[in-house]
Amino acid sequence: MKRTYLAGAAALAAAVSAAPATAQPGLFTGFSVGAQGGWQGDRLSGRGTVVVPPSGETSTPGVLVFNVRETGSGLAGGVFAGYDAEIASNVVLGGEFGLNFGGSGIGLDPADPAFRLSPRRTIDLTARGGVLVGPESLLYVRGGYSNARYKLRLGGDGLGENRDGWTIGGGFEQALGNNISARLEYRHSDYGRDETIDGNARFEGKLRRNQVMGGIAYRW
Repeated sequence: MKRTYLAGAAALAAAVSAAPATAQPGLFTGFSVGAQGGWQGDRLSGRGTVVVPPSGETSTPGVLVFNVRETGSGLAGGVFAGYDAEIASNVVLGGEFGLNFGGSGIGLDPADPAFRLSPRRTIDLTARGGVLVGPESLLYVRGGYSNARYKLRLGGDGLGENRDGWTIGGGFEQALGNNISARLEYRHSDYGRDETIDGNARFEGKLRRNQVMGGIAYRW
């Protein structure tokens, strides 16, 4: 994975030196707001333990242990707002706030649908850097902070849980006029490992996410 990031950085640096300075001045400078939507896939790997009557399949009398390596995917969407500046004839730097909802829940135990982790909302605070590869086209990389909220059910009523993590990715944005642009972007997010206790159940797991999102922005 590290080699992939280094290769992407090298390609971006090469594009900075080679891209023509023919873009319309200020096209990617200023504030923007927009909406986005697409595919989101979450992957959870971890281990759960539940205190049960001493019967059935147990590793310790009275304790049921189960390992989880499950995924869930679905549609997601949200809104974003940001600011960009063309700091050179073909180089753009910016920052963005994003709020997204959606995705699909992850089953923690195939034999019991009451054991489930479901995504709620996600907040992203990211920076991006890109190069103009045409008069109205921007190729960029993005990275920053991400906070995802989930609802975890371990056979009970469920607990809300916030997870801090990081996100990294890249995309392509095309101007459709002086004030409108469209983009396509991929992101990978990592929310680390965490432990949650719900009554007589405990779960420890690591959560990762992949997204492919398309968006429309209004710029001024």
